[in-house]
Amino acid sequence: MTLDRYPSATHTTCPLSSAAAASARTVLCGEKLRVVSLPQSATPPTSGPESGVRHWMALPTPYGTKEPERPCSSNEIPYAGVVARDKLAHDVYQSVLRTRRCDWIELMNCAPMASQYHLSAYSVLKFGVSGAPYAYLPLTLQQPRLAETVLERQRKNETHAWRVKLHLNAGLGLKDSSNAIHLVDKLTDGTNERIYQDLQVAMADKSLAESQDSACVIKTSNSHPISLSPIIPVHLLPYISADVLSHLPPCFKMPETHDKSQDPVHISLKTTVRREDLDVYLEKSLQDTEGYALGQIRGEHLVRMPRSVPLDSMLNENGAPLEQFSSHFPTSEGPLIGNLLLSSCPGKKVRLDEPFQGRSPICRDLKIDLDRIRQMGVRAIVCCLDDEELNMLGAPCHEYREQAQSQGFDLICLPMAEGFAPINMTRLDMIMSMLILNYTLRGTSILVHCRGGVGRAGLVACIWLLKMNLVSLGSEDTPKLCPCSNTSSQVLDTVLKLIDTVRKRRSLRAIETAEQARFLMEYVRFIFGQERARFCLKTAMP
Repeated sequence: MTLDRYPSATHTTCPLSSAAAASARTVLCGEKLRVVSLPQSATPPTSGPESGVRHWMALPTPYGTKEPERPCSSNEIPYAGVVARDKLAHDVYQSVLRTRRCDWIELMNCAPMASQYHLSAYSVLKFGVSGAPYAYLPLTLQQPRLAETVLERQRKNETHAWRVKLHLNAGLGLKDSSNAIHLVDKLTDGTNERIYQDLQVAMADKSLAESQDSACVIKTSNSHPISLSPIIPVHLLPYISADVLSHLPPCFKMPETHDKSQDPVHISLKTTVRREDLDVYLEKSLQDTEGYALGQIRGEHLVRMPRSVPLDSMLNENGAPLEQFSSHFPTSEGPLIGNLLLSSCPGKKVRLDEPFQGRSPICRDLKIDLDRIRQMGVRAIVCCLDDEELNMLGAPCHEYREQAQSQGFDLICLPMAEGFAPINMTRLDMIMSMLILNYTLRGTSILVHCRGGVGRAGLVACIWLLKMNLVSLGSEDTPKLCPCSNTSSQVLDTVLKLIDTVRKRRSLRAIETAEQARFLMEYVRFIFGQERARFCLKTAMP
């Protein structure tokens, strides 16, 4: 079983064609790709083969035909710029096809799902209907050597830095979801506010601000409380909880002690360990990923929750519950599952010297942010940042851990490289199963954060939704179980629904890169494959 998603760092890379490479070099500027200065000549036509938004794999081959010039709006990309952008993307894609590198080809195929893609919903919000004036090309293709360096560091992080740190204050009381649900509804930003923030960020990122006077206000934890986005709308949590808990098999129902802090910790459906022994047990388990994957097939570990309510079909285009689900809270209070919340880094301090690209300085207070998070029933925090990035963001790792411990949080450290994803998906799957069994199903919420709460945190949210089985799979409740059946369309459909749900609930910027979208594709295949293997083993046994 192949567990690592990437080849070793010594893998020989095939260069792009000279023309495509030259084109790519001309647009490389800092961390973004930019098309060279665009002539103010024409706008895209409203009809014909060159009109509207286009996937680069469907681009027409000839580009030599000169279209008649049309007047250009100040908010739209000139038509000549659109053609130059799409030609670059098309040329690079054709060059990647000639390399016959399956990993590169799949990366390019996944690029349209990234929020940084030039025709993504976020790019359209930022730049208008024609999208971004630059062509998005995955960093792995732009700078393969740099990507290999980043991935090698990621391998080391997954081996040595992925840890679970349980809180030391065993008697510290924590609000559960039933007590905190109204606070979540009161303190989280509404849909309109979230859309407004997306628009503001888009406008700030569009270009350097002409004047930075408007961005002189420093955002603090008091003036601008940390934005927390629950994946399950609070109005839907009772309904979804009732459905999830009513369909739990006996093996999912774990015994609880009077003191929740002393509850046994579940790594598998059949094994519990003491909280004080979790660190050692988990460290050993993370080194035996093949054994864990085989345990999933044998039914010893959680692959995915039983069929549940499709959250994606219960949300409108703005991410709010549909009217028939959002009228009122249930009159009877029953047990609730824990929610998953996304946020930016608590205690973040950036741009303190001066605003950047029209964006205000941020000077957050770590203690105030964590207190706000704790009020919402959060017991576990998943941090996707390494120590170096925490220090850079003004939340020193030692202070961060001390504050998390003092306020009674369990801290799960899953450092990931910015813009990238985990290499060994089985390790991540193991930790996600532990989180669902010990927190979500026990009514305590989990907070996931990275730098901005959209890329790496959004990736974890997609995985949580899949593991919880909260997205619809079309007409079938389960993947096709025939080993030789083609489930490609079902995998793609599932990934698109996962991304769409997280973007509706958090931000249009969620799942930023092609590398992250590609990981989701591979992870969904992994989950479906485990389910098919378990089914085949079950049917083969007498």
